Amino acid sequence: MLSDPPARAGANGKARAWARAAVRLFPQVALVLHIALSLESYATAQVAPLLSRFSDDAFYYYRIAHNAARIGLFTFDGQTPTNGFHPLWMAILVPVYRFGVDQITALRVIGALSTLLFGATVSLGLRYVGARHSSLAYYMVAALSLRYMTELAGTGMEISLLLFMMIVVLNAFGRMPPWSGSDVSDGRLLLLGLGLALVELARSDAVLFAGVVLAMVWAAGRGAEGAGRRLRKLLLLGAPPVLAAAAYAGVNWMRFGNPMPVSGQVKAMQGIGLNVRMLEQLVRFRSGGELFGTWGVFSGMLVLSLVFVAHRAALAFRQRDAAVWATPAFAVGAFFLIFVAYYLLRTSWVLWEWYAYPAILAAIYLLPEAIEGVESRLNRSNGFRNLLRAISAVVVVLFAVEIGVIALRWGYWKNNLFEGAIPYENYKIATDMNGLDGSARIAMGDRAGSFAYFYPGEVVQLEGLMDDGRVLQAVREDALESYLSDRGVDYLIFYGDAPETYARWTLLVPLPVLSTGPRAGIEVCREREILRRETASGTIMVWHWPSCQGGS
Repeated sequence: MLSDPPARAGANGKARAWARAAVRLFPQVALVLHIALSLESYATAQVAPLLSRFSDDAFYYYRIAHNAARIGLFTFDGQTPTNGFHPLWMAILVPVYRFGVDQITALRVIGALSTLLFGATVSLGLRYVGARHSSLAYYMVAALSLRYMTELAGTGMEISLLLFMMIVVLNAFGRMPPWSGSDVSDGRLLLLGLGLALVELARSDAVLFAGVVLAMVWAAGRGAEGAGRRLRKLLLLGAPPVLAAAAYAGVNWMRFGNPMPVSGQVKAMQGIGLNVRMLEQLVRFRSGGELFGTWGVFSGMLVLSLVFVAHRAALAFRQRDAAVWATPAFAVGAFFLIFVAYYLLRTSWVLWEWYAYPAILAAIYLLPEAIEGVESRLNRSNGFRNLLRAISAVVVVLFAVEIGVIALRWGYWKNNLFEGAIPYENYKIATDMNGLDGSARIAMGDRAGSFAYFYPGEVVQLEGLMDDGRVLQAVREDALESYLSDRGVDYLIFYGDAPETYARWTLLVPLPVLSTGPRAGIEVCREREILRRETASGTIMVWHWPSCQGGS
């Protein structure tokens, strides 16, 4: 008996739907596997691979959070108050240490929390892309976001919280865009505004993102809404982030005499000028020239953002229609460009991996639209249509393999020992110094975070990133030696490239490879050196202070 053609068509349709669902499900399953393996690694890893998982800068947060829980003061050195941190992430960290857990257990908890936040971020991003774009775009985004989640989640920095909150806000904008002429309720506008405020408190440079969103709301409403309604929307949406930014800047001004946190002041100490160190990163994809490394992808997404924003702006100018540009993708692209412009022109330091977070947003919101734009053009030609389908199928399979490898290899990381990882080397040197004199006052510049976390005594951060502004002033005046003597420093620690032989040598703070801004010199003498250790990440050297006989 012949099958009924409509029935066969229905069965084929169901089969295709099941196949499509299975294709879309695989990256989510791989993500869950990755998270499960990573959580198990954080719970059971030995000290060396566990410490190797974190960025050294994350330990600045952990040291301050530990002190806040222990003595009720946000301080890095145990005495001097500081604002060199982003407040929302700190508000989450302090309770971890208030439970009285030891330092290693606290790292396991924080690492697990970062993994869960990044996992939720990627899952929300994939849901957004999967509901709107092709399988090719979906798999490319899945591979990129999972790959860079493994890098960024391991830093232990505030961006795990920041990216989660930005994705939540952007997805909400996709469902109820405040810049459209549609009637978004006052309650929802206020809720979205609160989301923007929390994003700002998660990381202060995200105030640029809030500014972009508010500008889009005002510009997109022209011609579609009356001035009164536009102003009402802007007030409801903008009041929370504006008040949050004003409160943050006001507290900083009252306590420290500057609206910026001290870490931001250090980065902007040069004033307005071209950030050569950052430009080198963008052009060279970091020192190793890694095309698919963090800065290679960052540079690629930056170019994509520039092209995308320019194209949508040109369309909007011709068509006079806000719908062609007022989208979450445009908000991300515009924010990315302003973010890069700020750091290129207002700071003088290199950027670390966590500064690449706009590239993750661009990969989720801009890249799929670019891919589908290319697909749409090729599909117009019958000759390319079948070829495109074949190529897309092959690329999806390749990305599926990569996603599986990433999930397994980078999820189960506890047996990976990263040779010479800075936090583990600092853990060992802190143990040595504790045995030598655990009450001594130490001065250390770059890479001081993890050392200070494990050293029980006072640690002065030489670059001024973690104090009340006095170290920053000493660097500006090239008076760091006098400042260290006034503080009663006992030992000076350096971590980096060092000469094998020297009689006298001038350390520059900050290091020239990190910043082109103002710096101070510290003269050290071989006769005062008491310890030297070679590691894969550089040489660790320790001097008695004053570091030269007869010094200040």
